[in-house]
Amino acid sequence: MSLEPGRIDAQTDTATERSVLFVYHTYTQQTAKVLEVMGEALQARWCDVTMACLEFTDPRYDGRFRDFPMPHPFREVLGMIPAELRRKPGKIGIPDVVTDREYDLVVVGSPTWWLSTNVPVRSFLESAAADRVLDGTRFATAVICRRYWKHNM
Repeated sequence: MSLEPGRIDAQTDTATERSVLFVYHTYTQQTAKVLEVMGEALQARWCDVTMACLEFTDPRYDGRFRDFPMPHPFREVLGMIPAELRRKPGKIGIPDVVTDREYDLVVVGSPTWWLSTNVPVRSFLESAAADRVLDGTRFATAVICRRYWKHNM
């Protein structure tokens, strides 16, 4: 099912906009860069695009993602593997724009962390906010990775 581009109303000669929400988490900013290009392409087709970056606020892991690049990447990455393997949600911050209005399309963007959807995006998908914004709404996923995208889907 594809999202129809906005249409020109013949009587008023104005474009009708479709609203698109991008919900994502990014540490390296690569996911944000890809989604921004996607958003620009949709804006060129009369879509109103809203970007919503999830914050990873879980105190168990927050310190690992405070600095970029990671000061001790090997140790920090290895320390996240148990959380990924358990598939447990963590504490996240969800921007208000996610539930402030209804959207015609919601795109969930996720980098792949250790063969899986990252903790913040998985936590969002299990949240009440995701229930509200996704209920009855068209959605798509954007997996940002070098390989192993099927595991993330």
